[in-house]
Amino acid sequence: MSKWNRDKARDTGLALVLVILLFCHFGEKYGLIPLAIAVLLVVSFWPQAFGPIARVWFGLARIVGDKTSKILLAILFYGLVAPVGILRRCLGKDSLQLRRWKKGKGSVFRKVEHRYLPQDLERPY
Repeated sequence: MSKWNRDKARDTGLALVLVILLFCHFGEKYGLIPLAIAVLLVVSFWPQAFGPIARVWFGLARIVGDKTSKILLAILFYGLVAPVGILRRCLGKDSLQLRRWKKGKGSVFRKVEHRYLPQDLERPY
């Protein structure tokens, strides 16, 4: 077993010890403390024993991580970005000048003639 997999297996075993100890503390099941000690001893001397559990655990973590980021970004887009865009369209705002774009031969870019001073760099907002 490679060092990376051994480290993952050790981390999984230590997480299991933590879960058992938290269950002991909050569930007031102090009879499980010997189990936590036994698991800790196994983790200390034979971390590869938790290899299969680590593979499943980290595989699930990767799948959940991939799906969670997509779900959060979808919620952010449909909950914040799209409603603001729809509201701005209903109010007649056109910051990107999309109505003027390709209507004529001129550019829709605005010329900004501003001389930047050192104060602009110190406090940009």
